[in-house]
Amino acid sequence: MILRIEDTDLERSEARYEDQLIDDLKWLGIDWDEGPDVGGPYPPYRQSDRLEIYREYADRLIAEGKAYVCFCTEDELQRERDRAMKEDRQPIYSGKCRALDPAQAQARRAGGELAAIRLRIPERPIRFHDIVHGDVEFSNEVVSDPVIIRSTGIPVYNYVVVVDDALMKITHVIRGDDHLSNTPKQVAVYEALNWKVPEFAHLSTILGADRERLSKRHGATSIANFREMGVLPQALSNYLALLGWAPTGGTREIFTPVELTREFTLERVTPSPAVFDMEKLYWLNRHYIKQEPVQHLVALARPFFQSAGLLPVGQLDDTLSLWFDRVVQVLAPYVDRLEQLPEKASAIFQFDPGAALANPDNGEVLGWPNTPAVIARFTSKILEDESAQAGQLAPEQFKIIVNEVKAETGAKGKELFHPIRLMLTGSHSGPDFDRVVPIFEEGSRLHLPKPVLGVLQRVRKFAESYKV
Repeated sequence: MILRIEDTDLERSEARYEDQLIDDLKWLGIDWDEGPDVGGPYPPYRQSDRLEIYREYADRLIAEGKAYVCFCTEDELQRERDRAMKEDRQPIYSGKCRALDPAQAQARRAGGELAAIRLRIPERPIRFHDIVHGDVEFSNEVVSDPVIIRSTGIPVYNYVVVVDDALMKITHVIRGDDHLSNTPKQVAVYEALNWKVPEFAHLSTILGADRERLSKRHGATSIANFREMGVLPQALSNYLALLGWAPTGGTREIFTPVELTREFTLERVTPSPAVFDMEKLYWLNRHYIKQEPVQHLVALARPFFQSAGLLPVGQLDDTLSLWFDRVVQVLAPYVDRLEQLPEKASAIFQFDPGAALANPDNGEVLGWPNTPAVIARFTSKILEDESAQAGQLAPEQFKIIVNEVKAETGAKGKELFHPIRLMLTGSHSGPDFDRVVPIFEEGSRLHLPKPVLGVLQRVRKFAESYKV
């Protein structure tokens, strides 16, 4: 695999785009054998550094009569296109400069007259085989005589990629099917230079949920966007591999990169458009979040908490670091992507009993017959407990208190646990008590940008709002 920087469009090519591209590929776990950063046997790997090579082959094509110099201005070409459209003809080049005397044309060019170089398309259909689409044929009238070097001296994409692919010994060109119409022009360049045409495989277009071409209005469309959302690279690469391709059997969906490499064949790529399903990606991401080693997951999650103002910026001390490890382990199974973690942590950092009591989702729990008694007994016992008063309530002692409430009220199961969880977190569902209680108690002793309330403080605030 070769990484080649196609930057002949000088106005739109900046070093920062190249840096982003390389960073995105490395983040995805994709590497390459040759490229601008690692070198290789066919340098240089930036097209802007290969302009002399392109001019050399263009001159060869002119010398062999397979290309010619074109002096048509943009205004002339536009008038041709407009006239063709009015006459219901395809807006292709008329071939006006095809018959110019080569010596005269070169003299005009040498005299400083601006001119482009066009490839002379043969008077026959252009045919090639595509691994996904089968045998493909384009009429020569449709292809016209394409420009290969602009009048500015800058070569065009459909020409330079052929020169590079041939010189770099490329055997397979795999790309989106929006490039299918470019392929006959490229095949014509291969044939004009007597080079072997590589294998082509044009992959299906990716559509949004509305079956329109995927675009920014559908949400994230760049690698950086997904990274910023907290989608893990292994989830994204796994999902992308499933778009327009299916493994043998068609039922398995989770693959490591090694497994994908072993399983993948171009012959199983479908020509039908693929729909990008965000929910499917999130499902895969949840799977990979749960599989991720804790320390790496914590490191990935930290910037999201710091950006939200929940953690101090910079290095965390050992005590805070250990506490944050617990927070991430408790919350991670409940998110689709890491950017959701700060919001999920609102039960830790932003306890609001008034909002919890007003939330319609909690209405059923608050309406149960046993709920007032559970809240009253639990409040009384927490307020009287010495370890809770000291901010040192251990999970074992918490369990004893809950069992006492159970015995005294007769509540059990969700009628016992849901009201208590509502009192501590503002929600009737969530992680087990033995996981969140230590987070509340230890967090209350830490110096955080947004203070964490201990169990005692939470119960007091809830009781005040509930009027116990």
